[in-house]
Amino acid sequence: MDQQDSSEGYDRPSSYIRNHPYGPTGYNRPSSYIRNHPYGPTGYDRPSSYIRNHPYGPTGIVHPPTYHPNHPYGPTGYDRPSSYIRNHPYGPTGYDRPSSYIRNHPYGPTGYDRPSSYIRNHPYGPTGYDRPSSYIRNHPYGPTGYDRPSSYIRNHPYGPTGYDRPSSYIRNHPYGPTGYDRPSSYIRNHPYGPTGYDRPSSYIRNHPYGPTGYDRPSSYIGIIRMDQQVTIVHPPT
Repeated sequence: MDQQDSSEGYDRPSSYIRNHPYGPTGYNRPSSYIRNHPYGPTGYDRPSSYIRNHPYGPTGIVHPPTYHPNHPYGPTGYDRPSSYIRNHPYGPTGYDRPSSYIRNHPYGPTGYDRPSSYIRNHPYGPTGYDRPSSYIRNHPYGPTGYDRPSSYIRNHPYGPTGYDRPSSYIRNHPYGPTGYDRPSSYIRNHPYGPTGYDRPSSYIRNHPYGPTGYDRPSSYIGIIRMDQQVTIVHPPT
């Protein structure tokens, strides 16, 4: 520093003091400048709140004359916001991003232009912007469950894509997970089986017609099974 001061000390005011906090080019600086100011020896034109060891280094002005090699901006870190913090989540080129960006934010280092209320590890994942804020972690729809009914229940019988189905659908309903558009009165293990829609509601288990006895007379009575053959008994006349 002493050699550098002595080699560059020409054209300076007569009141210039060797090793002044301004350094060898300390003219035109405020008279209140304090030795070892947090800005370092070239602390002119910097905010009064500048803190020692600021990410810009001791020369954190727009074009620092004594640029530090490991500056967060890299070797050409000028013209960036003065509030830039060392190792900011945006990385060394984090200018033009929201000041409220949090280190390791779920959006990752490029999470600008996303909602500030985004929660770390939100079910939408790191690109969950433009989705409903009420989305629940591990919602049955999965991470892309937007635009589905909010009343959808975890592990609903319809499965994770059960939207647009009746809300009264029961878990393990005899229709199975795709039993929509069937009568709500259908009974578990009904003789029609899981595909017994469009059959008479009065059909009885093990009716003589068998499980496919539709389109037969409702007055049909009785059944005699002999070697899997059926003898039909008509009512007396």
